[in-house]
Amino acid sequence: MPVTGLCRMVRPPYNHTLTLPDRIAAWDGEGAAAYVDWLVGEALSVTAHAANCEEVLPAFETVRRLASQQRCARSHALLSALLLPGR
Repeated sequence: MPVTGLCRMVRPPYNHTLTLPDRIAAWDGEGAAAYVDWLVGEALSVTAHAANCEEVLPAFETVRRLASQQRCARSHALLSALLLPGR
């Protein structure tokens, strides 16, 4: 399959790598599939790598539990307002 487009990868603050179709087609002597593998690896290395990610972001289960608690609290408040309007 011929490579017909180019790819620009932007990395802050000023690195904007431009890869032309002929370079993608010849990437590491293996072609476009090898370029895609490299590009995915580069993207993951800058987005998914953090030594303290559990400290910065809560675990998914924690977020799910908190969201459930908020839904229950809203439902309880709504029911209380409907059933006990004077309170």
